[in-house]
Parts: sequence; C-alpha cells; structure tokens
Amino acid sequence: MINNFKMVVAYDGSAFAGWQKQGNTDNTIQGKLESTLSRMVGYPVEINGAGRTDAGVHASGQVANFKLDRFLRQDNSLFEKVLINSEMDYILNYLNKFLPERIAVLSVEKVDARFHSQLNAKSKIYTYRIWTSPVHPVFDRDYVYIWGKSLNVDSMKAVAEKYIGTHDFLDMSSLNHSKKSTERTIYSIDFVELPNELQITFHGDGFLYNMIRIMVAKMLSEATDFNLKMAPAQGLILKEVLY
Repeated sequence: MINNFKMVVAYDGSAFAGWQKQGNTDNTIQGKLESTLSRMVGYPVEINGAGRTDAGVHASGQVANFKLDRFLRQDNSLFEKVLINSEMDYILNYLNKFLPERIAVLSVEKVDARFHSQLNAKSKIYTYRIWTSPVHPVFDRDYVYIWGKSLNVDSMKAVAEKYIGTHDFLDMSSLNHSKKSTERTIYSIDFVELPNELQITFHGDGFLYNMIRIMVAKMLSEATDFNLKMAPAQGLILKEVLY
C-alpha cells in the first residue's frame, strides 16, 4: 500500500546550494532529505517541495511530501521497534537523528494520496529582514541583510503598494522569459519596525525566481540613493505555506 506523507521542514540555508536537487552537487536540502529517507527505508524516495528556495535562503515552514510504497523496515539498532500506528514518529525521529544539524523536520503526517505540496499550495508567506543598526549583528549576521543605517520606511511602503494585487511580475524576476504564466497575486506586504531591524512580510499566491529579493532591492533603491539590483539571499526566510 502506498502512503503519502506531508512534512514541515525548517532549515538554515547558509550552508546549502538551495532547496532543489542538482546534478553537480549533493549539498541541497531536497538532496539531503531524499538520501536520508532512502537510507531509512532501503529504496529510493523522491520528495516534492512547496517552493524552491535559492542558495542562502532559509525556511521555518517549508512543506514537502513523499510517498512510501511499503512500510518501514524495523531496525532495532537505531530505534525501538515501532507499531504500525506510530510510523510518523519513527520517520520524524529518524530524519532528525541523521539529517545535518542545519535541517530539522518539525512534523510528519499521513495525507491523502492526491496531496502535492507544490500543486495544492494556495499561498506562501515570506519575511525579509534588514538590519538597520550600525552595530554589527553578532548572532543574526547570517539571517539578515546588514544595511547598517536607518531607512525611510514610508518611501519603501509607497513602492510596495505598487506590487499589491494581480500583476505580470516577469520584470521583477530573474527570468528572461517563461512558457508558464508570470502573473502572480500579492495579497499583502507588511512592515514591522524593530529597534535594530526592519522586517517586510510578503503574502502571495506564489513568487517567481528571485522575485521577493528584487522587490526588496527596488524598495531600497527608490527610498535611498543606493542602486541595488537584488537583495542578498540571507535576509529571506520562507515562513509558511498555506493550503
């Protein structure tokens, strides 16, 4: 019997070449998850991710699904023998034991056979973090864009307002052309000003390649005298995928 599993994954993208599996490297999030799952069950397992985050981009709520065509082998050298109804715990424990420390599986659940983490996603939420203090962020340096000075947030909000709604965002991506539609809907762009940083949260039905990083660069460029083509990857985090 084929079972379909949904998992929520968090990762620090600093050390990986992005989410998507690639032929020239095994250092991707998808690659690490697939190799660990395959080792667990003893046969190749493929996973589908809700979004293909770039190298250096992080996630606290990435969603993926995978199918197993037979039940897990019991390996008493690794874990206590599990009952059939606790197979989700077995998967969760195994993954978090053998995955790199920069990847964590937060939950695993059995879902309908037709569920697909990418095709069934209704919308996604990303947050971009900009460090505005002149004091270097010792502990958050890999997770923020270090701007190092105050920003005209009102000017940035005025730029962001232009992106709200349904538009063709081809010019706001790194794509030269696309056979698929480049029309996307942005539901909201929210700004939160903290003592040392500015957080910009994007909620949309989907995002094109580098789209958020280019939008952030446009906001910064039009609000300052600094010409930025694309904001750095480390400031971006995939927060949640909604179904």
